[in-house]
Amino acid sequence: IFSIEGHIEEVNSFDISPYNDYLIVSGSSDNTISLWDIRNLSSKKKTFIGHTSSVNKVLFSNVDSDYVFSLGGDSKICIWSIDSSNLKGKNSEIDNCPKVSHMHINYIFLYIYIPFS
Repeated sequence: IFSIEGHIEEVNSFDISPYNDYLIVSGSSDNTISLWDIRNLSSKKKTFIGHTSSVNKVLFSNVDSDYVFSLGGDSKICIWSIDSSNLKGKNSEIDNCPKVSHMHINYIFLYIYIPFS
């Protein structure tokens, strides 16, 4: 059992990468998403900023190892590239939600990614 300190408000969701047992993503009421390597919990790998309300759910894509989904109280679904080829070094902040879907509901609690090929 371990704890991680890095968000300034409560953590609402976390997920473990299905491709890399060392990567964890967390979403918080501070409106941010953090990417962690459990081998070094003293610092985040990346911080994703783009929601204007609390992050209610985060999950790794089960189809592509480079993507994380976040679902916010701002009714946005964000798709983030974690760029796993570039995870060495200190924390980097990604500011904005690169791919977004605006929903017409107050809260989004679950989003399932179904690839079309």
